[in-house]
Amino acid sequence: MNNLVIKGDYKNFLLCLSKNSGELVLENNKQSIDLSSENINKYEVIHTEYGKNIIDIIARIIIGIYLLGYLGVVAGFTANNTYELYRVVSVEFKDGKKSIIKMNKKHFRKLLSATY
Repeated sequence: MNNLVIKGDYKNFLLCLSKNSGELVLENNKQSIDLSSENINKYEVIHTEYGKNIIDIIARIIIGIYLLGYLGVVAGFTANNTYELYRVVSVEFKDGKKSIIKMNKKHFRKLLSATY
């Protein structure tokens, strides 16, 4: 599951967008923590996971066969069409707490804009 604290002080908190402000927050049943420059000391991307979309590969092969013949099959298989599945980010808060958060691309972009 993406958008979840997987390790650290806020383990099992969900990462979501605030309904009121649209900002990133860590939430559980009892607590809500804003992820902004006021609360975050630093963060570091630990890992980025990439995947391939099988439908895109098949579409490329079909279009390749139609346009280039059987040479298009080779072109379809060799085309690099990976996309980002998620990132794992280590976050250090100003109060000294640390967490590792698994987040999708949309939430990572929101984190970047909130901390700069």
